[in-house]
Amino acid sequence: MDHAYLWLKFLTAAGVVVAAGMNLTKNAEKLASAMNWGHAFAGFVVLGWATSLPEVTISLSAVQTVGSASLASGNITGSILFNLAILSGLDVMAAASRAPTDRRALGVMPLGVFNLVMLAGALLLAVWAGAYDTFGARALGVFLLALYVLSAVHAWRRQDDEPDESQAASEYGARRVEFATRCLAAGTVILFAGTWLAGIGDELASTYALEEGFVGTIFLATVSSLPELVTGVAAVRIGLLTMAAGSILGSNIFNLGVLGLCDLAYQVGDRAGTPLLVGADDPRMAWNLAAGLAMTVLILATLLLRRAGVGRRRIAVLFWTTMAIYLGALGAA
Repeated sequence: MDHAYLWLKFLTAAGVVVAAGMNLTKNAEKLASAMNWGHAFAGFVVLGWATSLPEVTISLSAVQTVGSASLASGNITGSILFNLAILSGLDVMAAASRAPTDRRALGVMPLGVFNLVMLAGALLLAVWAGAYDTFGARALGVFLLALYVLSAVHAWRRQDDEPDESQAASEYGARRVEFATRCLAAGTVILFAGTWLAGIGDELASTYALEEGFVGTIFLATVSSLPELVTGVAAVRIGLLTMAAGSILGSNIFNLGVLGLCDLAYQVGDRAGTPLLVGADDPRMAWNLAAGLAMTVLILATLLLRRAGVGRRRIAVLFWTTMAIYLGALGAA
């Protein structure tokens, strides 16, 4: 296949996914305002699933259409790392902004804790040789999906603890159906473009003799996470660090839920009883999960220190350490 044509297909599919993802995110944010949901909950449930829909489509297509465990798991774990790098940068951006910024991060810390528990559990199942003999072949899928449901319920119950700062509820309230319809249309576009992109990722791996885990971690993960970057920057520019943090941490929880869903979807037919991470047989997935765990700890520590008014130098050390771990994980890919 002509190399230029292959890259043209990749860029076209990626462009469609990113454009539709940003459109979906914009309308999902308006829908959240119309429903008058709290910032952390809106970021977690609405923006989290909206910005993560590309990951869902690409990863499930990689499992069901291409049959590649490495593409799916690489896309998800790579997206988690990219999202955390985005959040770390957004915190610096918010600290340097002259605009009034919501740095309290109310409702965000519990989302971070759910991230830590889910990452730690997935890492344990990735590195412990006897884990599946002990807990069963579908342990990863059941564990991650159960934690996702628990995190969603918790976020819903905690949103009443947040102050009502929405100024758009009355303006958007009568247009809920319109925003929901737009979200559905953008999601449909992502569904088809993401399926196409997963197939192109498999072609890239075959054409250039690249490992599928590498393609998933670097190429597909970057493309699928661009909506989180755009959304996060837009939220911080208007002083909503809580919504940006909730969106990204919620997106990562959603991504981990998708990892669990992919694990269950992978174990069909001839692959029954073979967990996704075992089928991937790629040590970089464990490294990605470990890096994500460490980065999440550092970012939560940064948010707590910001809230406590700690000096910039100490926080700068945490930022550069976070970015070093991210670059190290990419280097390992």
